[in-house]
Formats: sequence, C-alpha cells, structure tokens
Amino acid sequence: MSAALVLDSAGGSEEVGVLVVDDEAAGLLAMKSVLESSDRRLVLARSGRDALRFMLTEDFAVVLLDVRMPDIDGLETARIIRSRPRSAATPIIFLTAASGDDDQVSLGYEAGAVDYVLKPVNPTILDSKVAVFVDLFRTHRELVRQSVRTREAERRRDLAEAQNRILELSRSNSQLEQFAFAASHDLREPMRMIASYVQLLDERYRGTFDESATRWIGHALDGVTRMQAMMDGLMEVARVGGADEAMEPTSTATAFDDALRSLSVAVEESQGVVSRGPLPTVLASRVNMVQVFQNLLGNALKFRSEVPPHVHATARRDGALWHITIQDNGIGIDPRDADRAFRIFQRLHTRAEFPGTGLGLSLVCTAVRSWGGEVRFEPAPVQGSRFIVSLPCLSPDEEPT
Repeated sequence: MSAALVLDSAGGSEEVGVLVVDDEAAGLLAMKSVLESSDRRLVLARSGRDALRFMLTEDFAVVLLDVRMPDIDGLETARIIRSRPRSAATPIIFLTAASGDDDQVSLGYEAGAVDYVLKPVNPTILDSKVAVFVDLFRTHRELVRQSVRTREAERRRDLAEAQNRILELSRSNSQLEQFAFAASHDLREPMRMIASYVQLLDERYRGTFDESATRWIGHALDGVTRMQAMMDGLMEVARVGGADEAMEPTSTATAFDDALRSLSVAVEESQGVVSRGPLPTVLASRVNMVQVFQNLLGNALKFRSEVPPHVHATARRDGALWHITIQDNGIGIDPRDADRAFRIFQRLHTRAEFPGTGLGLSLVCTAVRSWGGEVRFEPAPVQGSRFIVSLPCLSPDEEPT
C-alpha cells in the first residue's frame, strides 16, 4: 500500500477534508469504512511526515492521529501541527489502543489534542465526533466567504460612490469654469465703459476738481483697473486645465527656459540669478506649463528680500513621480499661510507692498492638478521658499534633460 491515499467521495455538496494518520493499513481501512461520506474528503496518511506534508497545502476540519507510530509519533506530530500558523487551530483527535494511561492522555492534551478515542473505535461515536468538526469547519468557511463577499460588495459600493462623486465634482467644476469665463467675459465690456468715462472725466476736467474729487477719481480708476485684472485672471483660471487643453509630452526644461525669457526684464531689474538643473519630460499642456513656471519664477523675483534674488530649479524622481523643486532666497511664506496661498484671490501682502491679483498660485495649482499632479510649499532651509511640483513620470526609464 502506498504511503498516503486520498479518497474523493462522490456527492453534490462541497467536500470537507478529514485527515486520518495511522501507520497500520488495517487501521486506515477501518477508519475509511467508518468515516467515508459524500460530504467528506478522506486523506489517509501512513506516517507523521506524510500528514505534515499534506497539511502544508490543505486545511482539514479535523485530524485523527494515532499516538504510537514509528519515526515521528503522534505526540510529536501534534506539536508540529500546533506550531504552524496555518494548522495551529486544527482540531486533533488522538487514536490509541492504550486505556487507563493517564500520563499519556495528559501528554496528548498538552500536545494539542481536543479529544481521545480508544481503539477499537465505536463507529457511531467516532462518526458523530467527526461530523461535529466537519459542520464547524463548513460553517466557519462559509462565514469567511460571506465576510469576503461583504467586503468586496462594500468595496464596489464605495468605488461606485467615489466615481459618482468624482463625476459630480467634474460636472460642477465644468459648470463653475463656464460660469467664471462667461461672467468675466460679459463684465469686461461694462467695466471698459466705466473705465473710459472715468478717464474722460479725469482728462476733461483735470484742474477744475478740488483735491478730494481728484483723489476719488484716482481711486475709481485704480478700482476699475484692478477689477479688469481680476476678471482677466478669472478667465485664465477657467481656461487652464479645461477640456480644450491638449495634453502631450512636454519638456519642462524647454518650458522653464521659455518662461525665463519672458521674465528677462524682471530678472534684469531685480539683478537676479535664475538657473536650473536637468528637468524631465511629462504629460501636460505645453502652453500652461510655461505659464506655471512664469508664475513660480515671477513670484520668486517679485517677493525678494534685500539681497538680489537667486532662484534654482531641480528635479528628483521618486517611484512613479517627478518632483520639480523651485527654490528661492526671498521673503518666504509663513507656514501657517501655506494653504491659503493657493486659494483664488488670496493675498498675503498689501497692494502697497506688492501689486497683484492673488491668482498666480491658484492658476499653478489648477493646472498641475489637471495633469494628475500636486503642488505644495515648504520653507527653504535657510531663507526663502520652496515650491514642489509633483507630476507622474512619462516612462519608467526616463532621465531629465
């Protein structure tokens, strides 16, 4: 007879494994005749080693283990079964021909047995004991499956809800963009007329107004000019990241250089130094990428300290992301204002200190997020600011240029 035998019983219900271990063929055949059932899969092992090998790859409802076996006896086999995480909770019933040996019974329970059955076995009692463990195993397995199905259903439901929220947010953002663009566009003409008439008043009646009236006209012109700039900014924010913006492989090095050329006057006036290391190619809108660098570099040049500005850009790859860092030695940003700096129309300084609309960083954030990235601020180690633009890598082996 072979060292191990697997018996697949016919039947409609899903079978549960029962492992029987006995070094005597007659004992295995006796167990087979008693335990064979349509809902059980009997696995017969002739040694402790065979039993341990079976338990490496299969879970059993119960193990019927003969105590006295050569090589590895039942007690040692039970201890090894209990020491393995996969089989640590598997019930073990010892089979023994010795009766009245209390010491051996104690050793058996210490080794992990849940019960003892004396040979020759009572078929009805043994079958009933095994049936209890088979039912418990089947119930536990079904509970585990139900738990998995429940988690999967919850995961699908959460995913569907998240997708619906994303769809709603996308629709809402699109409507807001359209509204902002339309409102800004429609208000431009009335604002232009107001500016024209106020300018006519200033030009035609200059010298006839008293000092207060002249000051009020100046305030009106300044307000109209700022309102026009804000409407232009709103239209720009609505346009950036919109569906009409084509994404393509974009060299951030070229975009940086183009932005720097457009800022040449600001660099010269501030006596600044702007430089970069190798920068990557990413999937983005080329035009908007130039604008992102224009805003970040322009801010670094504008918000400078007493010393000439020094601005440097570097790139670092981390897994599937490129992190492009623009660092300056300017006046910096209070870390408490880091989030507010990216909000639309948020200004951290008075107009007397630094002119502007408070739209630049909001535009940067909108553009970068539309490309699947993020932008964040952190203080420079000594003085100034760091803005880190994180964007997905275009290819796994890409190198910056």
